[in-house]
Amino acid sequence: MNRIVLIGNGFDRAHNLNTSYEHFINWYWEQKAHLYLYYPYKINDILFTLQERSSRDASYLYNHFRSKNIITIDEFKQYILNNNSAYTAIFTEFFKHIIEGVETNEWVDIENEYYQLLKYYSANRKDSEAHHLNEELKYLQDLLIEYLKKISSKEPDIIKGIKDAIYEPISQDDIAVEAKTKWEEWIAYWTYKEEIEWRRRAYDFGIEDNKAYSYVNYAHDYKISPQNYNDIPTLFRLPEEIMLLSFNYTPTIKMYLQKDKQAFSINNIHGQLEQPESIIFGHGDEMDEQFKQIQNLNNQEYLKNIKSINYMKSDNYRKVLSFIESAPFQIYIMGHSCGNSDRTLLNTLFEHDNCVSIKPFYYIKKNGTDNYLELVQNISRNFKSMKLMRDRVVNKEYCKPLDNEQQNNIDTSNQN
Repeated sequence: MNRIVLIGNGFDRAHNLNTSYEHFINWYWEQKAHLYLYYPYKINDILFTLQERSSRDASYLYNHFRSKNIITIDEFKQYILNNNSAYTAIFTEFFKHIIEGVETNEWVDIENEYYQLLKYYSANRKDSEAHHLNEELKYLQDLLIEYLKKISSKEPDIIKGIKDAIYEPISQDDIAVEAKTKWEEWIAYWTYKEEIEWRRRAYDFGIEDNKAYSYVNYAHDYKISPQNYNDIPTLFRLPEEIMLLSFNYTPTIKMYLQKDKQAFSINNIHGQLEQPESIIFGHGDEMDEQFKQIQNLNNQEYLKNIKSINYMKSDNYRKVLSFIESAPFQIYIMGHSCGNSDRTLLNTLFEHDNCVSIKPFYYIKKNGTDNYLELVQNISRNFKSMKLMRDRVVNKEYCKPLDNEQQNNIDTSNQN
């Protein structure tokens, strides 16, 4: 039995990296504030422009800002958004939706905003607007790469609680009812493995060789009953293989890979910062009712940033398929919101016949509440069968938080 660990933006946030889209947009405003102070002629870009109400040149606009004694980034941003005495701020429809999300809700999903506009343009056959929308998304993608490279240049500390969870033994409490037979067969299969297999497994998970040997002798005489599976020694319940399936562009997850161990791998399904050409940025919801209509338009512009198509740029998606076909697997969700922008891939994982459980690691908010139910709501949207969802998603009593404050035991002794 294997394990897939879904790594999303919340994983980086747990490591105190400001990787949210809100952080990124605030950084964008920071760059604009810097430009207006030093290069007033370069403040306009593909997302928005400032047009003066009079015929005065750009130096007038520059002096106007300075006369208002605007000294902070937030003051600059709010002045741009709320004042038009000296100029008119013209935002593209896409960027307007993004900044409204940040200002109103204090969060935004850029990929979802992109897809909502793409659907609108496709329904109304506004092909030229769709072309401009793709140009804007590419512009944001390039800026996002620049921003993420800057904030991820310093490697954060490993969080011991997260590392322990990734490599922990499988618990019977996590297994779906319909997967009970698979669980029992897997336990029986491993208890009768040859000694060489036990030693390899012990090596992968850092278990002392002499302890592994005692487990081998113990296994041959051990009688399994459904009532005491959780009492079986740890070595019997460790996953055979673990795939760290990262939806992030940052390299944070690499710290948690057990190097030189065949049983563990990283799959950067959306690409890596070190290879900008590999980045996949867009939307992936083929389950959406309007998606078929978009396909039928016979216009490549509307499919340009659909993730499931861009997965063909590498063999990462095929590796995921091979992994889930090879053996039963459980899913750990660490920092992925399970929103609609990755719905196609998540549905493939969640409803696969070999999936035995889905375990979300939730976030504890400042007010003491958590987002477990919000995660489950998002997970449910990736299912076609709600009955299957209720069986496979692990109950909250068996889940735990993925949060830097909750997992404050930092392990800096082993960076492998």
